[in-house]
Amino acid sequence: MIIINDYKKNYRLNTIYLQRKTIFHFKYCAKKMFFMKNIKNISLITALILLAALSRVLPHPPNFTPLAALTLLGAAHLHRSVGVAALLIPLAGFWLSDLLLNNVVYAQYYPNFVWASDSFWWSAAAMAIIYMAGSRFLNTFSWKKIAPISLLSAVIFFLVSNFGVWKSSGMYAPTADGLLTCYIAAIPFFGYSLLGDMLYSFVLFGAYAWAGKKIGRSSSSLC
Repeated sequence: MIIINDYKKNYRLNTIYLQRKTIFHFKYCAKKMFFMKNIKNISLITALILLAALSRVLPHPPNFTPLAALTLLGAAHLHRSVGVAALLIPLAGFWLSDLLLNNVVYAQYYPNFVWASDSFWWSAAAMAIIYMAGSRFLNTFSWKKIAPISLLSAVIFFLVSNFGVWKSSGMYAPTADGLLTCYIAAIPFFGYSLLGDMLYSFVLFGAYAWAGKKIGRSSSSLC
């Protein structure tokens, strides 16, 4: 009887040990998969943002830029995981592309090296507002939301950036009439801005969705 009882006791202990070991293994794998998927997700979005930002050096129509789109991508898919860095990454991409534009592509217009032009700060302010709007509006992502948030982004960028032109360029009188004149003069460029925001948004979000499926499949084979 003693031998049988000892056997039962050892069997129960071994069973409990194996159960705990299995649970620990599953928890470890789940954490590892989540961590690796999160790292790959952040890396993917960062790469897409930087590539889109650097596309500004290519020939393009005036105001046809990816700035709003890359800001919205960060707001939609990085806001929860990295917080304010979801805005800093697009701003860093914008700044790097501005360095190339101001000091390489358009270097003949600047006698000295330009770290940040006046227009950069106004555009960055517009991107910050777009980020705040995008992080709320795209909190639950849907393709149906791309068009309206792109339109809102184009309006925000139009108002903020052209306010900066009126304020700092010296091209317009520092009056309400001067501000109105500045906005009226910028209207022909609004269509390019809106088209760029929409096209780049669909391209960036589409590229992220396609690549995200690849990341999901590769992460599932980690354990």
